Amino acid sequence: MATFVCGIGGAPCADPWVTPAGGVYEKKNIDRWINEHGTDPQTERALSKEDLIKMVQAPGVRPQPPQSMSINSIIKSIRDEYDAMVLANAKMIKDNNGNKDQLRDRLYNQDAAVRVIVRLTQNLANLRMELSQAEKEEQAKAEAVGEAMEAEEAPEDDKHVDYVMQRLKEEGEKLSSARKKRGKKPPAELVDTGTLSNYVVQTNYPGLHSASVPGITCLDTHRRTGVIATGGKDKTVVLFNREHEEIIAQCKGHTKAVTAVALHQNGPIAVSGSNDSTIRVWNYEDEEKVRSSKVTIHKDAVTSLSLHPTQDYILSSSNDKSWAFTDIFAERDIVRVYDEDRVTAAQFHPDGLILGTGTSRAEVKIWDLKSSSNPAASPFKGHSGPVESMCFSENGYHLATASRDNEVRIWDLRKLKLLKTITLSDSFKVRHVTFDQSGTYLSVAGGDVRVFKVKEWNEICRYTAHTDDVTSSSWGVLATELMTCSLDRTVKVFSLEDGQGSKFA
Repeated sequence: MATFVCGIGGAPCADPWVTPAGGVYEKKNIDRWINEHGTDPQTERALSKEDLIKMVQAPGVRPQPPQSMSINSIIKSIRDEYDAMVLANAKMIKDNNGNKDQLRDRLYNQDAAVRVIVRLTQNLANLRMELSQAEKEEQAKAEAVGEAMEAEEAPEDDKHVDYVMQRLKEEGEKLSSARKKRGKKPPAELVDTGTLSNYVVQTNYPGLHSASVPGITCLDTHRRTGVIATGGKDKTVVLFNREHEEIIAQCKGHTKAVTAVALHQNGPIAVSGSNDSTIRVWNYEDEEKVRSSKVTIHKDAVTSLSLHPTQDYILSSSNDKSWAFTDIFAERDIVRVYDEDRVTAAQFHPDGLILGTGTSRAEVKIWDLKSSSNPAASPFKGHSGPVESMCFSENGYHLATASRDNEVRIWDLRKLKLLKTITLSDSFKVRHVTFDQSGTYLSVAGGDVRVFKVKEWNEICRYTAHTDDVTSSSWGVLATELMTCSLDRTVKVFSLEDGQGSKFA
């Protein structure tokens, strides 16, 4: 029987089997292959053990005796092997030369590409340099034009500032004289402490702001018309008429929560500040179509607003570390001062010539508008947290400040020193302080509303009707009522149960 070599193992087959493709394999090798792969090793087609055929020598067949090799046959065999070797070497040389040609072409192409990239990079650098030079020249021209325009406009600006300062001085003298005529004694008609203790929720205004973004953050009232202005986390300023108990307008325009509102006392004007860094002036003379204008003087959240006694100017503070004195109707800032820290609160003095600011560093500063480059006195220190709210007393020489350390401090502006510290519980979260118009009572808003009497500084009463933090409060005439707003979305009016208080704030 002829000897077959296994197509898998390469050894002579002791038990040869053939596949349909004609491959010969040792039985155990092909069985193992089919178990692992299930294919023909030669064609990679599907193959099973049933497809294999065992190779068997036909009986009675004798092997052919080996043929003897002649010298001529040997020489022919050697010559054939030599010819095959020469042909293989020739093919190898040809393939090698072809590879060299391909490599040379690719190297030339790469070198050309590199040269193009270098040239383009150099051109781009030159263009950028020319563009930068052109921008510098244009900027220099613009600065020159701007300086020329400023030089032309400066005299007009100076005249306007001088006019405003002269007006503030005259108005301040009138207000100071009127305050002195009133004397230090509170009006005889002022509500006494016993009556304040009997105040209850006389009126409740729920649902002025959105329920999906709940919380009223600020409040102001018109002393004559009974209009209430509220600002909320829903980015809206709501104007509400108490006399008719209806919403006048829902002023929308801010893109973030409203942080402060102020009502003009001489006309249908409301001013609001927001976390979106803008101040908006709303004219609600036409209740069907409220007009608004945007004043952009700050670069970060507006933290407080205070209307000047002339009602023509607004004081604003901001987290951009500045406070500004702005003409409402001209929509331009007259004075802007940058501080070292975020300005978290600001308030005009009743005379309108000085103002106070509170900072994130827990400092309280007094400024003179006429020379506002530096504080008029050394900063008041003592708070251990950012100043949240501040209010000057109508008597002109008391300043109340509240901070996140849950302390209310009373400062004597005549002696420039601390007069009294009111410490509240850690859970109170003080948010707002305000004196009544006589300077006799101080309301402190936070977890609830607490009323203190000036001089004694003792707590008279507290109002706990709100279900969430109280964010602001406003006294009525002669303290006949106290209006509050809260994160619970309500505005409440605390007064006598029989309603004998003041109709408007």
